[in-house]
Amino acid sequence: MNTSTIARVTKLTSLFLREQLREPISLLWTLISPSALFYLITYTNAPFGSGSDNYLHATAGFHAYIATTVAFFGVAFYIIGRRESGFVRSFIYSAEAKNIFLASHLICCFLTASLYCVAFYLITKPGFGEYSLSEMTLILYRFLTCFIIFCSPALLLANRRLKFQTANTVISIIIFALILLALLSTRVQSPALDIVNRLNLFLLSKNIMAGHYQALPFMLSFIGVLLVTFVYTARKLKINPVWSRY
Repeated sequence: MNTSTIARVTKLTSLFLREQLREPISLLWTLISPSALFYLITYTNAPFGSGSDNYLHATAGFHAYIATTVAFFGVAFYIIGRRESGFVRSFIYSAEAKNIFLASHLICCFLTASLYCVAFYLITKPGFGEYSLSEMTLILYRFLTCFIIFCSPALLLANRRLKFQTANTVISIIIFALILLALLSTRVQSPALDIVNRLNLFLLSKNIMAGHYQALPFMLSFIGVLLVTFVYTARKLKINPVWSRY
C-alpha cells in the first residue's frame, strides 16, 4: 500500500466518521439503549446480564450485543444502503476504489465500535465501583476481538443481493436468533441446542467478554478470516442496486 493509498484511506475514514457523528439520534440511541436495558435487566437478575456483582460477567452479554449490532448494522447495512442509493455504482467501480472504500469503512466501524464500548463502560461502571483504566483496556481488547469475529459474516452479508428494507429485516432476524439461542442455553438443557450453539458467534463473544475463553487465539484466527473475507468481498463487491436493470 503506497503513501497515496494510505492518504486516501485516511481521508475517507475521516469523512465516514464525521458522517456518523452528524447523526446524533442514532449515536445516542446506540449508546443509551444498551445501557438502559442493562440497568433494567441486571438488577432483576435476568440471565442476559449474569446477575453477578462482577462487572465483566454482568456486562458480557451487553458488550457482545453491541459488537454484534455495530458489525451487522454498521458494516453490512451501511454498505447495502450505499449500494441501493446508487453511491457505490457512481463512485466505486475500480478494484482500487473498492479496496479503499471497504478498508476505510471497516476502520471507521472499528473506531466507532471502540467509542461505543468505552461509552458503555463509562455509563454502566458506577454501579460496580470505581473506574479502572486497566479494566477498561481489558474490556476494549475483548470487545474488539468480538467485533472482529462478526465483521466477516457482516461483509459476506453485505455482498448479497438484498434490498435496503429486506437487509434490515434479515439482520434483525439474525441478531434476534443468535441472542435467543444464547438465552435458551441458560434455561434449557438440550444436546441439539448445545450443538447449534457451538456455531453461535454471539454466545462465543459473550464467553470471551466474561473471560471464559482467552481472546488472543480468537483475535488472531478471525483477523486471518477477516483478511480472506475482505479480499473476497472486494473482488466480488456488487456495485449495482437491486432495482437496477444492470
